[in-house]
Amino acid sequence: MQPNIKTSEKMPTIEITKETQQKLLTLKNHWTIIYRQITNQKALEKIETIKKEIFGYNSNTPPEEIRQISNQKSRSQLETESGKFQKELQKIITSEIDLEPNYTINEHLKKMAELIDENTEIGTPLF
Repeated sequence: MQPNIKTSEKMPTIEITKETQQKLLTLKNHWTIIYRQITNQKALEKIETIKKEIFGYNSNTPPEEIRQISNQKSRSQLETESGKFQKELQKIITSEIDLEPNYTINEHLKKMAELIDENTEIGTPLF
């Protein structure tokens, strides 16, 4: 289903399906992970729990302890753990959890529209 776009003198309005809204949130979450900062405490806690379960440590673990834990693992085991973590992180990105609630979808859409209006090359940071 194509979005229904209504325009007025003040601001265009776009009506989208729930599915499209979820896809926009996924894109915004991806942007947040790659280029911005996760601010949703629930999401941060979930990521820290996953790190601890998969790697045996999280962001609060001292660097020396992380090195000791990592040095005890084979390259294959480290690669397997990394793959598991990336899979779990992807689940969070595509969930209904907004990783950066203060950076709204409306702001994200405005930023994309600015790039288009300014004829700026639409490159990597968009998605």
